Amino acid sequence: MPLFRCTARGNYVNNNKLMGWLILICLSPFSAWTIAQPEWRDGTWVQRDIAYGEDTQQRLDIYWSAGAEDNQNPFDPTYSARPTLFWIHGGGWIVGDKAQPNLRSLIDPYLQSGWRVISINYRQGANTAPQAVDDSLCAYRFIEDDLAAANMARHSTVVSGSSAGGHLALTVGLWNSSNRAHPCRAREKPAAIVNIFGITDIAKVDEFLADPSQPPVWKNYARIWAGSAAEVAAISATYSPMQMITDAAPPIITIHGTQDRLVPYAQAQALHEQLTGTHHLHTIPNGGHGNFSPQEWTDAYDVIMTFLGGIPLSGMTN
Repeated sequence: MPLFRCTARGNYVNNNKLMGWLILICLSPFSAWTIAQPEWRDGTWVQRDIAYGEDTQQRLDIYWSAGAEDNQNPFDPTYSARPTLFWIHGGGWIVGDKAQPNLRSLIDPYLQSGWRVISINYRQGANTAPQAVDDSLCAYRFIEDDLAAANMARHSTVVSGSSAGGHLALTVGLWNSSNRAHPCRAREKPAAIVNIFGITDIAKVDEFLADPSQPPVWKNYARIWAGSAAEVAAISATYSPMQMITDAAPPIITIHGTQDRLVPYAQAQALHEQLTGTHHLHTIPNGGHGNFSPQEWTDAYDVIMTFLGGIPLSGMTN
């Protein structure tokens, strides 16, 4: 079964931090699975480091559950009924990795329900905005094209991430449900967004982190990513999810703790106050930035799966 690989070549200019030009080059059909053999680990097959662009950071991994003797391509038509989770790691857009240490605890609930999971890397670091957004959009379109090539339902893809990855997940879902143009704009919006304490307003996060009255927790990642205090406003105006909300937004569920010192709980509140469609804010009382108790995580994923169970997804099991 042929897959199509698209590589992104572009020059990103600092004209109000808007993207300059980006050329997508779709190469001849080929099987990305010839890059390396899948690994069998902890009851799951993993295909690592599939390139969706030319930069070394533009790579993704695919996880799927199957028998130890069955390492077939997860995009094979026999797996057509499986929903897909598109996962984006956090790290303030400046650090992090698609194979983050706690990844399996975050994606296992989906794998155990028969989903395939995509985990992506993206360009990150100081003064790299908005490349993480562009890469997330292009990686999502890359997977959408592969699903289409395999004659699978694109509408059964859910996008998710935590912290900065939550911001990028919201951006992928909201950008593709608005009238915004982008060279990697998807053909269809995601079926849903699972936002785990993600940034929704970049300027307000910058303001919060720069407030001298607040006890320092970590560096001002928003300002580092944007490049300077002066650039934050322009980046925020274009790339904050709060600026992208429309009535066509996919269903959104957010998990957020009330004592988060890196992404204030007010970010989640503001998002859900503005949403008009199907949405739910699951609050963790006194929860910090992901340091929830095991029971709080279990409860959160029960809520997530119940929420997704109310959305038409091919092959969804509860």
